[in-house]
Amino acid sequence: MLGPHNSADRLARSPPSPFESIISAASSTVTCARASKRVEVLARWGLLVGSLLGENVGPKGASDNGPICADYEMRPCWLTTEADCDDTPIEEEHDVALEQDLPRQAPFYKLSASSLRPPGRLEGYVLHPSSQKRNWWALLGMVYLVWDIFLTPLQICDLDDFSASLVGLPIAVMMYWCLDLGVQSMTGFLTDDGDVEMRPGMTARRYLRGWFGTDILILLSDLVVFLLLDVGLWESSAGDGDTARASTSSLKMIRLARLIRLLRLMRLQQLRELSSNLANAVFSHSVLLVFTVCQWFLAIIALNHVVACAWYAIANYSSSEVTWARSVEVGAVEVNSKLQCYVLALHWSLTQFGPSTQNIGPTNTQERMFACAVVFVGLGVFSVIISGITSAVNQLRLVNMETVVEESNMRDFMTSRGLTATLYGSIASFFKNAYSKVDGRILEGDVKVFSQLPISLCMQMHEELYMPKLCKNVAVSTFYRQHYRLLNQICHTAMSERSVLAGHDIFLPTSEATSAYYSMSEDLLYDHSHGRKALELKGLQRIASSSRRATFSHSLQHVPLGSWLAEMALWCKWRHAGHLQANTTTHLICLDCTELQKIVKQSERNSIFGVRIFAILLVDHIERVQAMGEVVTDLPLSLEVTQAIASRAKGLMRIRQNLASILFAATATP
Repeated sequence: MLGPHNSADRLARSPPSPFESIISAASSTVTCARASKRVEVLARWGLLVGSLLGENVGPKGASDNGPICADYEMRPCWLTTEADCDDTPIEEEHDVALEQDLPRQAPFYKLSASSLRPPGRLEGYVLHPSSQKRNWWALLGMVYLVWDIFLTPLQICDLDDFSASLVGLPIAVMMYWCLDLGVQSMTGFLTDDGDVEMRPGMTARRYLRGWFGTDILILLSDLVVFLLLDVGLWESSAGDGDTARASTSSLKMIRLARLIRLLRLMRLQQLRELSSNLANAVFSHSVLLVFTVCQWFLAIIALNHVVACAWYAIANYSSSEVTWARSVEVGAVEVNSKLQCYVLALHWSLTQFGPSTQNIGPTNTQERMFACAVVFVGLGVFSVIISGITSAVNQLRLVNMETVVEESNMRDFMTSRGLTATLYGSIASFFKNAYSKVDGRILEGDVKVFSQLPISLCMQMHEELYMPKLCKNVAVSTFYRQHYRLLNQICHTAMSERSVLAGHDIFLPTSEATSAYYSMSEDLLYDHSHGRKALELKGLQRIASSSRRATFSHSLQHVPLGSWLAEMALWCKWRHAGHLQANTTTHLICLDCTELQKIVKQSERNSIFGVRIFAILLVDHIERVQAMGEVVTDLPLSLEVTQAIASRAKGLMRIRQNLASILFAATATP
C-alpha cells in the first residue's frame, strides 16, 4: 500500500492508465478553452484516485522512513481494470443518497401499496405487534385479566370483604382498559400476505371490526358496576359498621350489579392470545412447554375457584333452612366466616375433579342439581386437562431425549474401551458444562420448511435477520442507499448464523481468514499473544478462570457485543492475528469472504466505486499503523478512525462524480 512518502514517486514511475489519459486530455482541453482552475484541481485528484484503483499497490519491503510492515494483498473484487474506466457522469441521485442514516426501505423484489405512498403523521405512533412496548403493555393486561378471573367470582358471590380496602385498584384497572382502546386501534398486525400493516386507518378499521364491540361493552358494564357498587362500598367503609351493612343491604340493584361483572370473563379469549404471543416471542421451546404445563394447572385452579364460589353462593342465597354450610356433617363452622366457608367450598370443588374424600354433600334440591352438573362437566374437563398436561410433558421429554441418549452413548463407549477415570472425568465435565447447556436456539437449517420457501420470502427473511448486523459496519452504513440491492444479495447468499459450544475455537493465530464474524454476545474471548506456550496448552477458558489471568490481561479480553471481528478479511487477504474462543455456548453471524467476492464481481464496477475507495484507504491505514510499530489485531478499529476513513471515501467519490460530469460536459462541447 502506498505510504505518504513514496506515493508521488510511484505515480511518476507508473505508466498512464486509460483513466489517467482521459483526465489529462480533458483537463488540458478545458484549461486551454476555459482556463478553469477547478478542473485542474479535480484532474489532480483524479490522477491520485485513478492510480490507487489502477493496480494492486502495497509496500514491497522497507520504506525509506519506516520499519518493514506486512504486505496486505487486496481482494481482486475491489480492484479495477481498464474496462472499468468510464467517463460517463453519474446521476446526481447517488450524491443525494450519501447519508449515514439507515432508512427502512421495502425490498426491491416486493412492492406494496404502503411502500409507494409517503408515510403519514400518525404512522410513527403505531406500535409494532412484536415491539417491546407492546409486549410490556400486554403483560400488564395479563396481570389485570388474571386479577379479574379470581376477583369477579368473589364479588358476584359476596365473598369480597377486602374490596373496600382496595380503593385505587378498580380505578387503575378502568384507566388501563380505557387506554387499551386506543392502544389496540394503534397496533399493527400481520396481513395474509405476510406484511406488517402499520397504517393507522387500517389498524383502527381492523380493531373496530374485531374486539372493539366486546371491549366497549365490558368497559360500560365496569363503569355501571363502579358507580353502583364500588362507590357505595367506599362510602359505607367510611362510616360505622351498622351504617355500612344498612346502606349495602338497602341497594336494590346490588345483585344485578354483581351479575354484570360476569361480562369481564369475556376477556378470557384475549388472555389466551396474549399469553401465547408473549410466550412465543420470549421463551425457547423447552421453556414454552413448561409454560404450557403451568397454564393447565392454572386452568384447574381457576375452574375450581369458580365452582367453589358458585357452591358457596347456592348455600348463601338459598331460601332453604338446611344447606351444606349449616349441616351437622360440616362440623363447628361459623356461618358468617366467609373465609372458612370459601375454604370448605374450594375443598369440595377439588374433590369433584379428582379421586379424594370430603365430608360435605348436597342437602337440598338446588345443591344436588348443581353437584350433578359439576360431575358431568368435570368428566370432560378433567380428561382434557390431563391429556394436555401429558402431551406437554411427553414433548418436553422428547426435547431432552437427544442429550440423554448422547450422555448414555458416551458413558458406554468410554466404559467399554477401558479409558482412564481422569480422561472420563474431563470429557464428562465438558459434556456437562458445554454440550448439555446449549440454549436451544433454533437455527435456520433446523427448520425444514425454510428450504421450500420462495426465494423472495427467503431474501426478505435474511434481510431482516442480517441487515441490521451488516449495517453495524461503517462502510456498509455509509454507502447503504447506493448498494441496497448488493447488500440484500450479500445477506441472502454470504451470511449465516453459527452456533459455537463452550471452549471451542473459532479461529487460530496465523490461519487464513475466510470469514468475518459478528458477535451476538459478550461470551467470546480473544487473545493475540499466540506466542505464549501456556496459552496453547491450557486454553483460553482455563486462563480466564485462573489466578494467572492478570498476567495476560493486556492480551486476553472479552469481545464486546455487536462487534465485527476479522473485518479486514473482507477487503484484503488476511491472516488472523490472535485466538478467538467461546467462553460459553454462544452464536455468531458469519460473512463468507468467498461468497462476498463472487457477488461483488458480478455487480457493476462503477456502482461500487465508494466501497472500493473505502477498502483501499482502510488497508492503507492498517499498513501505516503497523509500520509505526503498533499491534494489529482482529478486533474492530475505533469508530472514530473508520468514520474518518468513510468520510474521506465519500469525499473522493463526490470529486469523482463532479469530475466525470465536468469532463463529460467539456468533451461534449464543440
